[in-house]
Amino acid sequence: MNWLTFVPKQLFNIFVDMPLKAFYFVGPIWRNSKPEEICYEMTGVDSEWWGGDPLRTTKCDELLDSHYTSFKTTIFCIVYFTAITVGLTYASCRCLFIKPVVKEIKSIIKCE
Repeated sequence: MNWLTFVPKQLFNIFVDMPLKAFYFVGPIWRNSKPEEICYEMTGVDSEWWGGDPLRTTKCDELLDSHYTSFKTTIFCIVYFTAITVGLTYASCRCLFIKPVVKEIKSIIKCE
């Protein structure tokens, strides 16, 4: 891996992924619960069962990773569509309202 891909991935990890993961697991969603307790809440299977065996712990980690990836994808979609909406709103306001008003003001100023 060269630095052109390594550096952006590390920056993304530090500034986006780590805070989002902290918000998801430590924040108001799971309130810093143990992974076994979270898997219990998601599946209804007893938390002692999830923590008893390394294979089950791995499955619990995979389940948590899958749910976190879904959460992250949802957040990215919200940000993406919000940016598209804001961009289109700005462009349409600029073309439909601001540009004609500025053009009218310039024509008035030239007449005087």
